[in-house]
This record gives sequence, C-alpha cells and structure tokens, in this order.
Amino acid sequence: ATEQWFVGVDHQDLRKKSIAACKKIQWFPGWGEGRMRASLEQRPDWCISRQRVWGVPLPVFYCLSCEKAIVSKETVESVKRHFLKEGADSWFSKSAEELLPSGYSCPFCQSQKGFRKENDIFDVWFESGVSHLAVLEHHPSLSWPSHLYLEGPDQYRGWFQVSLLSSMAVKEVPPYHQVLTHGWTLDLEGKAMHKSLGNVIDPMDVLKEHGADILRLFFASVEFKNDVRIGKEALTPVIESYRKIRNTFRYFLANLYDFDKNDILSFENLNLIDKWSILNLEKIINKIKNNYDKYEFQLVYSILNKFIVNDMSNFYIDILKDRLYTSVPNSKDRRSAQTVFYTTLISLASVIYPILSFTAEEIYQSIPEKLKNEKSIALLDWPVFPYIKETKINNMIINYVDNIIEIRKTLKKLLENLKNKNIVKKLIETDLILFVENPSNLFIFDNYNKNELEEILSVSNIFITKKEEFQNIINNYNKNEIEYSSLTVNNEKVYLVLAKTKANACSRCFKSFYNLESSDLCQKCANVINKLVSK
Repeated sequence: ATEQWFVGVDHQDLRKKSIAACKKIQWFPGWGEGRMRASLEQRPDWCISRQRVWGVPLPVFYCLSCEKAIVSKETVESVKRHFLKEGADSWFSKSAEELLPSGYSCPFCQSQKGFRKENDIFDVWFESGVSHLAVLEHHPSLSWPSHLYLEGPDQYRGWFQVSLLSSMAVKEVPPYHQVLTHGWTLDLEGKAMHKSLGNVIDPMDVLKEHGADILRLFFASVEFKNDVRIGKEALTPVIESYRKIRNTFRYFLANLYDFDKNDILSFENLNLIDKWSILNLEKIINKIKNNYDKYEFQLVYSILNKFIVNDMSNFYIDILKDRLYTSVPNSKDRRSAQTVFYTTLISLASVIYPILSFTAEEIYQSIPEKLKNEKSIALLDWPVFPYIKETKINNMIINYVDNIIEIRKTLKKLLENLKNKNIVKKLIETDLILFVENPSNLFIFDNYNKNELEEILSVSNIFITKKEEFQNIINNYNKNEIEYSSLTVNNEKVYLVLAKTKANACSRCFKSFYNLESSDLCQKCANVINKLVSK
C-alpha cells in the first residue's frame, strides 16, 4: 500500500557473503553461529524506511518534472555537509534546493525546475546497524571493527544481524570479532518480570541494601548465557561468599602495616610453603585469565572463591598465624609470609577488578602508600610473575606440598573425632606418627624438614618411623587419646596416627616440646623475647 525503501540482501551476493563471514567470528555460546546463519538464510529484503514525522531522514530527493528518485554520492555529500554543520534537523528546516548543490540539475531529465524531499525516515534498526561505522571509525580512542558485541538472543534477527549486513555491504568485513549472547533475567519461579505481576527485582533496591558489587558478583557467579533467576534468596550465598572474600583481603592488609618494598624477598629466599603459595597463585591467575578470555565469569568466580576461601583462608593463612605473630617483626620468616601477602593482595585485587570494581579500588586505596605503584587499581597491569623461573624444583615443591595437604585433610577428620571425645581442641595439641612402606617414592619423606612439616600440618611434633617402630611409638600414648587412619598419596599407602601430645606447651606459641618444662618458653620464643627486650 505504501512505497518503501529496501536493502536487497541478495544484491551483489550480500546474503552469501554475510553467511560466509560467520565463520570468521567467535561466538559465545558456540551455537550463535548456527543461529545467525539460519536467520540470514531466512532473511527477506530489509525495509529501511518508516513513515514517521521525525527521525533520521532518508537523504532522497524527487525531481518535480520527471518524479524520479534522486540519491547519489554528490547529493548525499551535500546533505552531509549541512548535517555536520547544523544537525539532522536541517533536513526539516531547509528546502530541497538549499540542501542540494548550487545549480543542481536532475540527472535523469536535466530539469532545474525544482525538487521535493523524501518524507520517510530511516528504520531505527538501520541507525543501530551502522553504529559501528558512525562511532568506532570516528572516536580517537576506539578502533574498527569492534572487539565484542553483547546482547540478548533476540538480536540474531536484530542488532547482530543488521550490523553484519551493513558492514558486509560497505566493507565486506564483519563489524565485530566476537559476539556474546546473554540470557534473560527471571524471577525465582522462572517467570519474566512484569510490574503487573509484582515480581520485579529493582537493581537499585539491591544496590541500596547490599551495594553494587553484590549484584555484580551474583551475575558473575551464574551461567549468564542462559536465563538467570534472581531473588532475595538467590543473593544470600553470594553475600556470604563476598563476606569471606572481603575478610581475607582485610587480613592481608592488617599484616602489611610494617612492610615496605625493601622488605620484599626474592622467590628463591621464600620459605617452602610460601614458595608453594606463590606458585599456586601464578597457576590460579593463569586459569582466571583463560576464563576471562572466554567470558566464563562463573568459572572465574568459582576459581577465585575456592582459592581465597580454601587455599588461602582455610589453609595458608591458618598455618601462617604462628609465624606471623611469634616471630621477630623483621625476621626472614615473617618477611617471607608478608611477601606472599603483598603479592597475593595486589594480584587478586587486579583480577577481581572487572567483577568487584568498587571493592578492588577500596582494597587498593587501603594499601600503605609506600606499597603502591599507581594511584588507582584501574591503572595496574595484569599480574605477571617473571621472577619465577620454570624449573624442576618448582614442580617438586608443588607436588611436595600437595601431598602434605592431602595428609592434612585426613588429620582434620581425625581431629574432629578427638574433639568429639573432648580430648583436644586444636591440631597444635597433637603429635603425628606415620610411616610409608616405600618412603623413597614420596618426595615428602626425602630429606624432609621437620619444622616445615609441623608448620604445614599444624601439629606439635611429627614422628616419621619405619614399620617395625610404628607400634612401639604408638604404645607410648593413651589408647583412648589416639585416632588411626590411612590414605594413598602418589600411589603409596600412608599410615598415620594422631594422638594427644604428652609434651609441654610453650606459653607463648602454644606448640608443645618434649624438652620443655611446664609453662616455659620454647627456644624460638625465648630468642624472640630476648631480641625484643634488647632493642
């Protein structure tokens, strides 16, 4: 019923070229390519005109003599000059003769008797479809093509597609390297949110109650490429997780008050467990980088949460407390731990910044000025570890400590049994007796350092025995105060007993020693006290 303007999608093989270009694009999720190809295959010609009284006008003129439509490079350039100077409203405020070049003649009948303007405007999809050309090519800090287009699944027939068509028509190159599709946000029952249903979760309400980072963390914790259900109950575990993450960073900061860059130790000079922690951190950072690159934010969240809660808070920080609180303030042992805290703090704050932006900045601004390299966390580069040289010994350290961690997990279970019988409350109140049938096959028992093992396992004393001596040592303990277990480490059977120690505890560090009189200080604590007093 009405004359319209179209983009012919089969003109000059535009459809075929656009379908072929889909192979050059990275799609997240991968099914996006098939969906786009199917949409293009079914695409009719694109109607780009709309009968509205105002909008971005179609730069078309009609000759009053022959009534033919006039649109050429010359006429478009003339309209462009007016638009650049006065804006698109000049189309409505100026006459056709004012918009056309001076003395313009109809290219069909050469008449100069007069022209009229097209009344139709562009379809808004055409406007958004050429945004990559209008924005990326003219903004000094941007570049064409776009790195990423991000929208919902309805845009395979919308913005994703019209952008591809306009780009292939003009440049024969896709306008984007990657396309990422997210799902819809639903209520907890899986229903679309509508004000009439009263099931809308207003983001501003969440921000006012919990802060922006809780909302950001929630959407990082779910598979956002699918539909996401949200409600107050769904936010609860994320709030708890955020609290643990925040408290871990607070602990790092609280133990760096007397630390500066001159105190940083080289990797080679770190204690064993501290080397393991740095090596583990590097591995975690690389995993996070790989998942960020694939927009797998829920895996980033999972890796971060596990590392911060399990590896750092429940393990590393837990075993470091004795060394941090009982060592001489500027001792190598304490500086080694602080080096790990500083490195971990800066590295993790940098990698959580894309998700927990406000928290990361707050963390960075809380770091002592003497430890900062930039004014803002946003200015830091992605963390790298060039000082760690890939060597065989690094792999041995990881294997060694990982073996000890497996033993520690078993000890935690045995500790629970002893606690339930009201025998002990902490591992530091116990001795560990163990043997392995083939100890040479486990690096843990090859030139082991007794103090390091006791620190990592958090027990007072360790006795690594031969099989024939195992029972004799066990007989020295009260049978009601011991727990037995075994586990397989590196395909080797490890037998162990956790027993309430019979040694006396140091009144300062609470570790028990068999050469210690009751309520006395151990040799280490006595040396520390003497050094502090002498100052």
